[in-house]
Amino acid sequence: MNARPTLAGARWGVRPPDQRFDDIEGLKQAISSRRGRARTLSFSPDRVRALPGREGIVLDLDGEVMVPTAYAASQLSRAVGLPAAAVQVLSPELGAAALNERIERTGDKPGGFPRGATLLLEDQPDGPARLRGLQSGSYGRTWDIDVVEALVEPLMEAGFVPAAASVGAPDQNLALFSSDRDLFCFLVHADPDAWLPTPHGRPLKRGIVIRNSEVGGISLQLRAFWFDSFCTNHMVFGGALAVELSEAHRAGQQSPLDRLLDRWSQVGGLDCLAGSTAAEQGVMARASRLIVAERGDSLRQMEVAAADAVALLAGRARVRTYLPRKLLRAGARRARVYAAARSPEATRTLDERDACDFPGPGISLWHMACGITEVSQEQSLHTDQRAQVDVAIGRVLAVA
Repeated sequence: MNARPTLAGARWGVRPPDQRFDDIEGLKQAISSRRGRARTLSFSPDRVRALPGREGIVLDLDGEVMVPTAYAASQLSRAVGLPAAAVQVLSPELGAAALNERIERTGDKPGGFPRGATLLLEDQPDGPARLRGLQSGSYGRTWDIDVVEALVEPLMEAGFVPAAASVGAPDQNLALFSSDRDLFCFLVHADPDAWLPTPHGRPLKRGIVIRNSEVGGISLQLRAFWFDSFCTNHMVFGGALAVELSEAHRAGQQSPLDRLLDRWSQVGGLDCLAGSTAAEQGVMARASRLIVAERGDSLRQMEVAAADAVALLAGRARVRTYLPRKLLRAGARRARVYAAARSPEATRTLDERDACDFPGPGISLWHMACGITEVSQEQSLHTDQRAQVDVAIGRVLAVA
């Protein structure tokens, strides 16, 4: 449980409407159209010049004007040693002048523009081409449409469906995202027979996330995992990572996509989730048997005892820093809910103040893991902090 199946940060919760797709066909149409408008140009610093445009900086390459995306502009800025934010906040005139001065100074010097660089352009029907990215000669591009056809669609044929990003509207706002920088597909298995029972009655579901970037923003990634639930920002908790595959966009004898497909086949594909079932059940069984606070104690005694027990295990696992006392105490109060709940739904609806009557022997380590993770998801503002707590809980369970 909680072996870092974290997927993405809060940015997914604020994606604009034109980056969200309600079905796989709409996503395919968008990325296929973008692929059809794409072309590459060789790049040389002495052939490019920045110019002020109406809404920002534009580039002129041998007489062809192109408008950089925010990501492409940041790539150019970093290559010449300018902070990306500086170019964005300066007026187009000042920003263009600063960029030209740095381009002339940097030229082909080491540490500047990548050798053999190419530009990825996207032609626009009603204006200049959009500059999406600047890549080195060793870059191996993976097109989003190829990823969807080779990975996403076969998984959907195997029973997976796009996850509902909104609990209130499960048939809308699905977890399918694409922009000029990246692709994100969060799939879940729809068949309850494929779910994994848990001690608190809320079964773990199978999930797979596939990510890619045609411009090198992220590597090509596939994560397969068990999970309890996730928030609208697609932060997953209450789960276990079965396999994590990542391929850098590096040119070679095989494309990054082919390399990832080979590795996915080597680990057994979807069988990797089935193969992790026994190990996950063993973790749950051990954690459920380890009682960290007795039923006969007062609520305050239970809270202290549970926090002390987990702190001891955290010290043994060398993750005490990521599980501060305040979080353990809050997790213990939430753990009482899991221990007192007599139905799966009660773990979501039972108030902590009413969680006083326990049907079992007390609070187990499993209850604490559930409670701490849930509290972390609610209280931690940053993705990294939540991921660290997930990792820490996983290590605590491993040493128990």
